[in-house]
Amino acid sequence: MKSYTPTEARDLLVKFFEAFPEMGRTVLRGADLEEFNAAADAASAASSLQATTSTCRELEQCLGLMFNLVFDSPLFKAKPLFERQLMIDCIEVTGSALAIAAGTWECVAAGTPH
Repeated sequence: MKSYTPTEARDLLVKFFEAFPEMGRTVLRGADLEEFNAAADAASAASSLQATTSTCRELEQCLGLMFNLVFDSPLFKAKPLFERQLMIDCIEVTGSALAIAAGTWECVAAGTPH
C-alpha cells in the first residue's frame, strides 16, 4: 500500500472532485441530493485549506458520506456494472489515500477476524 502525505492525498481528492460531484448528482434526488451537495461543499472548502492530517480526516468523512448516499441510490444501482465499479474504484482509491494521510487507515492482515 502506498504511503500518502496529507498534500498528496488532498491533491488526489481535488483531481477526483473534478468529476465526482457531477456523477453523484446524476443519481441522487431530493433530500439525498441536498445532503450530497452539502458534503461536496464542505469537502470543497476543506480542500482549499492547508493539507494536514486533520484536513484529510475531514475530507475522508465528507467523501464517505457522499459515497454512502450514491451507493444506496436506486438510480446508481440501475447503472451498468462497469460504470458502478469505476465510480466505486475511484472513491476507494481516494478514500484510502485520505485515510492513510489522516492516520485512520487500519490494515487487516490476512487471517485475522474483521
